[in-house]
Amino acid sequence: MTGRGISFAIPAVLALAWAAAEAGLLASLADTEANPAPAPITYVFDASSTDVRFFYRTPLSKGHGRFSGVTGTAIIDDSRPEATFVEASVPTASLQADSRLAMRALRGPHFFSITHHPHINFRGTNLRVTGQTTAQMSGQITVRGITRSVLLDVHLAEPKPSGARTLRASTHIHRSDFEMTAYPKLIGEAVEIEITARLLPR
Repeated sequence: MTGRGISFAIPAVLALAWAAAEAGLLASLADTEANPAPAPITYVFDASSTDVRFFYRTPLSKGHGRFSGVTGTAIIDDSRPEATFVEASVPTASLQADSRLAMRALRGPHFFSITHHPHINFRGTNLRVTGQTTAQMSGQITVRGITRSVLLDVHLAEPKPSGARTLRASTHIHRSDFEMTAYPKLIGEAVEIEITARLLPR
């Protein structure tokens, strides 16, 4: 091919390449419009099917308690799970324990002090996916008016036909971080927390 033939061919090749790229871009835009990413869904906690259980060590056994009546919302974007947001409130007056003695102590001023601190609050704002249905969520928990950072291991089930989802989470805290330091020889420092929540689309 002569130099003149090459000079005519180059613009033609560039034009074809540009046309192909433009066609691909238009096809991509059309596909995006036809199949838009799902919008975030706002869920509310089903208070009748959500509870928070906690466990602590004693010299002879493992004590446990439970909170119920949890309220709050969760905004979940399955296309951008890292944008998930959770806010929940736990009424401390709902506390139940494995014995009357333990329940009286846990509700009293040395521990949850339910008269002066009627709610435990959680706000989760950062989710890191670790598996198909598992993740870690970092956030802040407020107990007795004291706020601390916390990291939860989370399992979020796929939506049921009704749209409801089950969320399970676990973490642990140190009770002294929330000025619950009474009876150090009888009650362990670490407290394990397990959460089971039913989320209903709003």
